[in-house]
Amino acid sequence: MARTRVKLHSAGVKDVFKQWAEGEGLQQGERVAAAMNASAPVESGALSRSHHAEVVHHPSRSVVQIGSDLDYALPIMVATGYAARALDSA
Repeated sequence: MARTRVKLHSAGVKDVFKQWAEGEGLQQGERVAAAMNASAPVESGALSRSHHAEVVHHPSRSVVQIGSDLDYALPIMVATGYAARALDSA
């Protein structure tokens, strides 16, 4: 069986991902962050306003990260599952 080799123009591929991350990817991330703020397991307070999306550029790729600046947000996200539900709904 013949093998097919694909060689990607890595700079071009990185540029495609960067454009996606800064456009549609960031918009999707902002929708998820808004859903996380709306579904945080508190009625008011810092946690329900703390979620945000940002584009992070790595040497090989660009990604959209969604998170919070609060130290205690991650354990609450994991314990209650509201972050996963927000991701599914957005």
